[in-house]
Amino acid sequence: MSTAESWKWCSAVDEAIGGRPPISPPALVASCGPDLAVATSSSVRPEPRRVPKRPKDLEDLIREMEVERERKAAEREERRWREMEKKDRRERERQAREERRARESEDRWCRETSDKEEKSEGDKRKG
Repeated sequence: MSTAESWKWCSAVDEAIGGRPPISPPALVASCGPDLAVATSSSVRPEPRRVPKRPKDLEDLIREMEVERERKAAEREERRWREMEKKDRRERERQAREERRARESEDRWCRETSDKEEKSEGDKRKG
């Protein structure tokens, strides 16, 4: 089943529009022991996220999506032309087969007629 999250551009659009997660974690407070340890969000460095390179802004994202759309359209057009060429080639091959069969049939008819004439002439000579 297809969902919004499975869309190639989902996370990039979400980030560009502003649905980003918070960068710093909430404050941490240790509540046990004689020495109370307190950590605030400024003293805790979050682990850097490994995010694939994304467009800097929404315009870049839209431009990239448009390029992708054009690439796919070009691929579809190329496939369409290949299919048309394949059909044309098949038709030419079919016509060539039909012409070859017609020539072979005509050659066979000529040989058979010639054989009949030779046999007929041979029978006339004998008889």
